[in-house]
Amino acid sequence: MEIPIIPRLLTLLVCLLGLALTSCNSGNGVGATPNLTRIRVINLIPNAAAINVVLDTTPVVTGLQFEQLTQYMTVDKGAREFKVSADGGTTNIIDVSYSLASAVDYTFVVYGPVEAVNQQVLIDTTTLLPAGGTFDIRVVNVATGISSVDLYLTPPGTDLSVTAPSVSGVGF
Repeated sequence: MEIPIIPRLLTLLVCLLGLALTSCNSGNGVGATPNLTRIRVINLIPNAAAINVVLDTTPVVTGLQFEQLTQYMTVDKGAREFKVSADGGTTNIIDVSYSLASAVDYTFVVYGPVEAVNQQVLIDTTTLLPAGGTFDIRVVNVATGISSVDLYLTPPGTDLSVTAPSVSGVGF
């Protein structure tokens, strides 16, 4: 005996609707509170061969060379402990805690000489590509021993002694 097409379609529709409804409220849908955030690390310690970063008890960065920047890593929000060691050592040159909010991008900057290292967590407000023909720039002065710097945006070979800075007096 053959079942007419309409009842078969209704049965299929009810099954699909039941499947869709059981997928709701799994924590990944609309209205879910995100518990994650993203962070990246940059090494600006000129006299350290490389750094390692441990977040709480989990190693997240190994062998990050001077002037290298990691990709964003997804981590849990909340109070997090950042521990940094240099040159493969077991002694932490940084051991600091920061509270990370959910759904925010951060950059953890490690800078200064290894014997007087500093750190800073920056909130990254722009992570989208800018419109065509434009660019975004962020200037952070972490040059220890220098009170302020000037920023010049010029074509290559421009004589800076006769050019006004694009941004002047960026403080430490």
